[in-house]
Amino acid sequence: MITRFLLLLFLVLQTALGFAAGPFFDEYGQSDGYVDDDAAVWQEKKRELPALPQEENLLAFDVDEPKRRFNYTIDRTSLVAGEDGVMRFSLVIESMSGVKNSSYEGIRCSTKEYKVYAYGSNGQFKTVRKPIWRRIMPRHLYYNALYLDYLCHSQGVVIEPLSPEQAVKSILTKTRRQEY
Repeated sequence: MITRFLLLLFLVLQTALGFAAGPFFDEYGQSDGYVDDDAAVWQEKKRELPALPQEENLLAFDVDEPKRRFNYTIDRTSLVAGEDGVMRFSLVIESMSGVKNSSYEGIRCSTKEYKVYAYGSNGQFKTVRKPIWRRIMPRHLYYNALYLDYLCHSQGVVIEPLSPEQAVKSILTKTRRQEY
């Protein structure tokens, strides 16, 4: 009986030590904010907000949705592959009823994260007060499409942004013709 108890206690302690050694992620895959292994190494660069997207600069891209509810476009003139490894872009999402929402966002290819910097409002972008990096989860359909198909590429173990020209070419060649 005592040996079973000691064995059980040993297993519980081993499990607890394993959890203590690594970062904690909540049910949405978001880090706890206390553990940030690469904070000393990686530094995000500041970027000016672009003008709101113009209709003639928008490129439609496909998103694998079970039932198509939105049209997704990216502003070709806003694409910037930063020195910090972040691909930044203006995004316009249009509902089937014609309502459009625009945002200025970034995808950090090496960590599969996204950040919303600003939302379009009254003819200009309005900065998000405290933008934070969030993990791209399976339910984030358009972020997954941008990350996997259009903006990032793998070179062995390293995943980095495409150049803006390569990203435009990727969108033009991988996207089926969409009717609006």
